[in-house]
Amino acid sequence: METTPKISVIVPAYNVEKYLDECVQSVLSQDYGNFELVLVDDGSTDSTPAICDKYAAQDSRVRVVHQANGGRSEARNGALRVVTGDYVANLDGDDTYLPQALSNISQKIVQCHFPDLVLGRFSAYTVDDSFTAKDVELDEARIDGKTTSELLEYLQSIPFIYTQCRYIVKREMFEKFNLFFEKGLAHEDEYWTPQALCHAQSYAAVIPPFYSYRIHGGSFMTTRDFKKILDKLWICKRLQEFQMQESDSVKKGFFQFRSESLAASALSEAMAYPFADIKKAANECVPIYQNNSNLFHKFNRLNKFVRIFGCPRGIRIYARYVKLRQFLHL
Repeated sequence: METTPKISVIVPAYNVEKYLDECVQSVLSQDYGNFELVLVDDGSTDSTPAICDKYAAQDSRVRVVHQANGGRSEARNGALRVVTGDYVANLDGDDTYLPQALSNISQKIVQCHFPDLVLGRFSAYTVDDSFTAKDVELDEARIDGKTTSELLEYLQSIPFIYTQCRYIVKREMFEKFNLFFEKGLAHEDEYWTPQALCHAQSYAAVIPPFYSYRIHGGSFMTTRDFKKILDKLWICKRLQEFQMQESDSVKKGFFQFRSESLAASALSEAMAYPFADIKKAANECVPIYQNNSNLFHKFNRLNKFVRIFGCPRGIRIYARYVKLRQFLHL
């Protein structure tokens, strides 16, 4: 591995012509040069493919993959088949990197002797600037050089959001542990990140936020879709399977923690849908409850929801959750 690591930045891009120039420029304008930018045109029907090709023609650090539309997971997988960097980072096509993002990441990688996984922070804003937010503060002393058990215990003690874009991961980890993304799955990062965290053996944290997340009407997080709820519950079941297969007690507890958190989130979100959909979500929840009879009891206090989701969102989720428990007669 080089003294200064090469970082592969993957950008899945589907019909993001409105934002893609700003996204790409935020990478190309970095004060750190040892990177490649892999743009994945995920079967776009607007001018996204042409924008991708334009940058590839202008800058040798830019590579383009054109493929049929398969969703964000397949776009990321397509890039992972061709990346050449020592580390891999993900940037969505409607988001941007903050200045000095890559230099801060590289410095931390070298300082911590090339860890398997680096955790970073983000900021979020709406397109009309009506809302801005910063990520949770991270304690370097509880991440840098710590064991997997120490890290997992720390993450469970803070309101940590498990979005995939906050991680920079050694490229060899993807092949070694089959850390590719589940095709067609909404909230694929909720399935991917617990596995990545548990497989890694060394960690570091980048404290200055490096990722800027744009909240807009067409973004994934603001698009209402009942499939997202069903996918969350599918992930809960898979995490429970990992939990049952795991022998390490801390990892076992972490998979359970993430499964419980997702179940609480999915069930509360279901309350906003018609009765038939609520019933469908409840039926999906039955095997989750059967595998963990303490699930609902562990999340029956308001402070649990506030700790996980923050306030006032935690209060709203808790209120819906109480209604769903009544519906399930639990």
